[in-house]
Amino acid sequence: MKKLSLLLVFAVSTTLLCISCKKNLDSTTATINDAIMGATTVMVDSTLQLKDTIPNGTWSSSDTTIATVSSYGIVSGVKSGSVVISYLYYNSSTPVIKTDSINVVPLTTIVPITGGNNVSTGSTLQLNEPFQGGSWTTSDSTVAVISQTGLVTGVETGTCTVTYTINNAYANYTATLLLTVQ
Repeated sequence: MKKLSLLLVFAVSTTLLCISCKKNLDSTTATINDAIMGATTVMVDSTLQLKDTIPNGTWSSSDTTIATVSSYGIVSGVKSGSVVISYLYYNSSTPVIKTDSINVVPLTTIVPITGGNNVSTGSTLQLNEPFQGGSWTTSDSTVAVISQTGLVTGVETGTCTVTYTINNAYANYTATLLLTVQ
């Protein structure tokens, strides 16, 4: 059976949409390089939520011994490794598949907080931690305050420690960052 590969690129407004199509003589599928929304790292025995803008699709995992995914996009880490999570939906009668690579790490792995470690007084800085379900705190709220989404605001010149903590039935995890407010 011959395969036909075709790469189509469409410019729609200011958004670039890239569709990679592979056609067998008896079926058509399209893979859209459009991101699935959500974190890309999950701990063993923990979960993360993936979402897509197109409703009523079907989620699947390339290796359920590494991670499983529910019909609601909840990924559960089973053992360490990498897995591809796919989201299948239909555009008219054409099946479309979106994919995302997910890394499953052991509970003992500490992933650094990202986003920077300096903020100006009165300014904000978005900090990120790949594991979901935790809480953010600062060691000194007179220097900086932080929201539960990781948005830190510089209050006064100085340094403080920003902490991201997960304490639940699946994990006890803490990552820290020394933050300087200028």
